[in-house]
Amino acid sequence: MHMGILDAIAGKKDAEKEQDRVENSSQNSPAGKYSEPCSLCNKLGTEKKWMGKYWHVKCFRSARKMAKRMF
Repeated sequence: MHMGILDAIAGKKDAEKEQDRVENSSQNSPAGKYSEPCSLCNKLGTEKKWMGKYWHVKCFRSARKMAKRMF
């Protein structure tokens, strides 16, 4: 599924997120502070929680830079 830039920053809808969480639970999760999927790349092993969303540090930096360029 292709997501737009704003959808990636805002996150997914709850139903889609629950479905992805069930699918990803069968995979091995990499080391991270949280076992939640990232809001940008949807991979497990996130290190940062910000505004109710879970992020990898690298994904958080890239999303912040994308948002900075919009203004």
